[in-house]
Amino acid sequence: MLALERQLRHRLLVFRECTHPFGEASHAMRRKRLGSVLFVLLLCLVVAIGFSRGWFQLSSSEDATHDQVHVDLTLDRGKFQSDAEKAVDKTRQEASKLSDSIKRGTSEGVHDKTPPAQP
Repeated sequence: MLALERQLRHRLLVFRECTHPFGEASHAMRRKRLGSVLFVLLLCLVVAIGFSRGWFQLSSSEDATHDQVHVDLTLDRGKFQSDAEKAVDKTRQEASKLSDSIKRGTSEGVHDKTPPAQP
């Protein structure tokens, strides 16, 4: 019984030594997989926003003589640039408001969640 226990302990130690480098590789693979998943989610978010804002349009047409369906993806550059300029303008306005309120020493227009100081 003692010999069997020694063998099992030895195998367990050998198994731990063998799996440690694999565990590190597994961690790197998990980070890489997480990066890939985040990239795909970001891409899906951009596509969803693009379709909802009218940046992209899908159209299809059939060619009955060749039994084919043509699918076209159209990008409206003007709409995209217009929305980007609006976003930049809005960001500048909000940054200006925040900067002015900081210069005045007030926090009006800023969502401050700290409780007021008690005397």
